[in-house]
Amino acid sequence: HYERIFATIENDRNEIWFSDDLNPTNWNVSLTEAGFIKFSDERGIVNKVVSFNDYVYVFREYGISRLTAYASQEEFSITQLFVSSGKIYGNSVCVCGDRILMLTQNGIYVFDGYSTTKLNLSIDNLIKNAQNQSVCSAYCNGKYYLACNLNFNDNIQIGCENNTNFVNNALLELDLETNTL
Repeated sequence: HYERIFATIENDRNEIWFSDDLNPTNWNVSLTEAGFIKFSDERGIVNKVVSFNDYVYVFREYGISRLTAYASQEEFSITQLFVSSGKIYGNSVCVCGDRILMLTQNGIYVFDGYSTTKLNLSIDNLIKNAQNQSVCSAYCNGKYYLACNLNFNDNIQIGCENNTNFVNNALLELDLETNTL
């Protein structure tokens, strides 16, 4: 984003790091080179950092922040945009053309850079009480694909529930033009 790399690190998930301006291999922390931003509020750890619509968006466990970061790091600013009552799953966050889709404990949401709207897909009961730490997503040809766990509430096991090699039991395909699942 604007000649810098923005990233999360495994050791401290309350920070995002950014490389030096015009030198993405320089990570020396100083006011004129690279640096980091520490988040220490109730929105939880940083799960994903996305460059979208001229901003850097920071998707945390329970919220979305917008980082304005153009050139000098003295001019960086952060705006809190969204607070979620349900956990946002970082690997479900996916840029889908002019919007970002994501799975939370409460359902699938669309984020346009300013506001967040929950999609009414009639699957909230299937998402409720499902463990989705291993969720993953992709966007292709106008469709959002989401590999996740759903709670079918039928007490039927199809085999993958007892096999540690499987982490998800469903693949959802959402057509963004028709909003059909």
